[in-house]
Amino acid sequence: MPVSENSVVVIGGGIIGLTSALHLAKLGYGVSLIDPGNISERASTATAGLIGGSAVIPWVSAKLWRELPRMLLDRQSALQMSLPLPRGLPAYIAHCYKAGKPIARERSADGLAGLSLIGYQCWMELLNGCQPGLDLFRQDGCGFLYLSDQAAVDDESNNQVRERLGMQLQRLGSEQTIERIPALSIRLSGSVHVVKAGHVTDPVELQQQLSIIIKELGGRFVTSRVNGFSIKGGQVVGVRTDSGEYKACYFVIAAGTGSQTLAAKLNCKIPLIAGFGSGLVLEQPNVKLQAPFLVLNEGFAVVPGYSGGQNSLRVAGLVAIGAAKHPLQCQLLLQRVKRLFTDLKYKSISSSSGPRPLTPDSLPLISRVPGYDNVILNCGHGHWGLTHAAGSAVLTGNILTGSQPMIDATPYRADRFH
Repeated sequence: MPVSENSVVVIGGGIIGLTSALHLAKLGYGVSLIDPGNISERASTATAGLIGGSAVIPWVSAKLWRELPRMLLDRQSALQMSLPLPRGLPAYIAHCYKAGKPIARERSADGLAGLSLIGYQCWMELLNGCQPGLDLFRQDGCGFLYLSDQAAVDDESNNQVRERLGMQLQRLGSEQTIERIPALSIRLSGSVHVVKAGHVTDPVELQQQLSIIIKELGGRFVTSRVNGFSIKGGQVVGVRTDSGEYKACYFVIAAGTGSQTLAAKLNCKIPLIAGFGSGLVLEQPNVKLQAPFLVLNEGFAVVPGYSGGQNSLRVAGLVAIGAAKHPLQCQLLLQRVKRLFTDLKYKSISSSSGPRPLTPDSLPLISRVPGYDNVILNCGHGHWGLTHAAGSAVLTGNILTGSQPMIDATPYRADRFH
């Protein structure tokens, strides 16, 4: 049977794969999305749900190298490492060292801003006509809480970068912050409010809504694992899976941390490691928030949510490199939020953990695979998958169709590390 000229296989069913599939389906492509189906272990599930919070500051800096020994020795720090460590870690660290230099870091911040500052609007456009999906979004802003004067001082240079790139910030003192979050029971120096940040009240429901729309547009879902590619005449013609071969005209690799292995099968080496993060959902809490907030120097966020017809709090963050699940992460997250709200009560609690695909320069990979014009990478979004997802889907569509990119796609090229 001949392959349709508008057929696309999207590999990966997380938020990046889903948005890619939806955008391409809306463009008229026949989409097949292939994913093993383990939704509970996705980074898209173990997320705070923020859109455009602190999403223009690269995660690597000169300061990180100074603090890294202390962080690794502190079993309660935001960054943990445990055995077995990822393969290729020394080479990855070398890339990180280069990415953390001032000029390189400034380029990364510009690239992050390109996707992050349009993230919310891109979501509104992607979900236009899907009211159940749109109802999951809020744009109430987001706060950065500083629990000490030093934390505020340390982040001021980052706030100046945020403002340079177009983020509207409001600096608030301690009393003003307490007025916004009256349930806080801890002394703090103050906060910064990001005026146009957004969030999703239920990230799991969002994934379900995206799946519904894709199916309505004729897309199909295949529950299977991609093991390799079929190549003919210098082009990929199909993917080999546990359940057989699936052919198409175009292919999108949006498999999160698994994208590195798949790209390597096409002789495309990309530096990507998994930074496992955790998330908690506290159902029916006695604490209500007007807007989400982050405690940046402790690596976590607290976001008001709504799931199962009830109010909730989502607490997510921390990074563990190495072992798939760090046993203390969920415990540490709960300790952190209880330190902020000593009277916190809730009816029930659930947890999840997922691998965030981290690149050394914090920028995603959105480009054709070198040597294979019909294969496009859309991966490596790190902590900002939800922020970047809808915009990355549009950019993926631009690349696939050969149309003018909506933003400069140069920062996201797959060959930038070579």
